[in-house]
Amino acid sequence: MKGFIDIHSHILPYLDDGSQSLEQAIDILEQAYNEGIGTIIATPHFYEGIFDNTKLKIEEALLLLEQVMNEKNIEIDIKIGCEVYYSHDICKFLNEGLIPTMNGTRYILVEFAPMEAYRNIKNGLMHLIYNGYQPILAHGERYDDLIMDLDKVRELIKMGVRIQVNADSVIGKFGRRYYKVTKRLIKYNLVHYIASDTHNSSTRRPSLKKAYSMIAKKYGNNYARSLFIDNPSELIINEQVMQKI
Repeated sequence: MKGFIDIHSHILPYLDDGSQSLEQAIDILEQAYNEGIGTIIATPHFYEGIFDNTKLKIEEALLLLEQVMNEKNIEIDIKIGCEVYYSHDICKFLNEGLIPTMNGTRYILVEFAPMEAYRNIKNGLMHLIYNGYQPILAHGERYDDLIMDLDKVRELIKMGVRIQVNADSVIGKFGRRYYKVTKRLIKYNLVHYIASDTHNSSTRRPSLKKAYSMIAKKYGNNYARSLFIDNPSELIINEQVMQKI
């Protein structure tokens, strides 16, 4: 695998609030290529009753996009996953194979409501762990009850949870509040992945290059590489992503 690995992207067309057409998906892919992204895990939302994106629907959308990619000679490797909005039925859906894990591994990208109580976030993530899955908390900088106390983040990591933050939060695009929170998480080594959470080719683009440069300048290339390349590589092949805290 070459280049950055983007583990959170709503690139597949027609599935959720991300890409709305094949043309837009191709625009995003061209931007991703220019950003130095070589591999993308497509993670459309699964939110029961709103975005009912089954594994079959996701695979069909990828096949459609890959046909156009081949015609245009776009050389980016796309793998499938989904961004699961947590509910008590999620493990049932995962166990039945209704929704995909990340590239067929035991990793699952999971989100909660930003205002969700820490107790509920912790219990939901523990439920996934007890069922044999490795949860990745999507855009971990957004949960109010979590980021008020970094010891809560440390507790989740010690449980086995992995933390993903958005590149746009790293560079301050989502405002000063998320910028400051993300900066603290990175400073104290509480982040495992930085991803784009791309939704379109204009306001929420696959911008990783600037975030990588900022982190490499402040903390060194090795740390930056772990967040954008090494840890995502281990995820893709189902290896345990380790981290000292």
